[in-house]
Amino acid sequence: MLRHYYYGPPVVSGGPGTILFALIVPVIFWALVIWLIVSLVRHGRHYSWHYGHTHEAENPLELAKARYAKGEITKTEFEQLKKDLKD
Repeated sequence: MLRHYYYGPPVVSGGPGTILFALIVPVIFWALVIWLIVSLVRHGRHYSWHYGHTHEAENPLELAKARYAKGEITKTEFEQLKKDLKD
């Protein structure tokens, strides 16, 4: 009678290892993908994506001009800011 021997790793059909890789690992993977996307969106709200430039680095006089142009401050307030910034 001929005997066949298998010298590779044990073959397992089913069991806890199969459930782990078939169900839990994909759920963890997609949760990490979603977390990464949410983190990038939140990061994008706080910082400008253009050349790594943030709003805090802008010239204060330019900010005052922009506020005046938008109507957020009056002409008197703008002139006072200009005077204060020159000092």
